[in-house]
This record gives sequence, structure tokens and C-alpha cells, in this order.
Amino acid sequence: MDWRTLNPRVIAEFRQNAGKVSGFEGLPLILLQTKGARSGNRFDVPLIPVLEDARIFLFGTNAGSR
Repeated sequence: MDWRTLNPRVIAEFRQNAGKVSGFEGLPLILLQTKGARSGNRFDVPLIPVLEDARIFLFGTNAGSR
């Protein structure tokens, strides 16, 4: 599956269901909002946080791309 089609669906479902997204049951999910350095465009990126002691690690997969 292409992340360009997956991410908008995940983001919309996240916002509609108070952070709950099908396919991510039991996993926390956050939306990271960034701004393009050159374009100035806003980007929302769904990420999975992993908490370890006082640290937070964020993971994104690029939908399994090689």
C-alpha cells in the first residue's frame, strides 16, 4: 500500500475517533505536524510512540517501502 493513500485515511480516522484507528488496535498513535523548510507546507505524519523510562521513541515505517 502507498503511504500517500494510507496516511490521509489514518489521519482522518484518528481525528474522527479521538485517536483510535482500525488496524492499530492496542497501539498508541500520535500525529506529528511539521512545516516544509522550502515549501512552507504543513505535513501531518502518523507515528507510533514507544515509551521507555523517561524517553519517548517515535517510529514511522514509510508503509514498508524499500
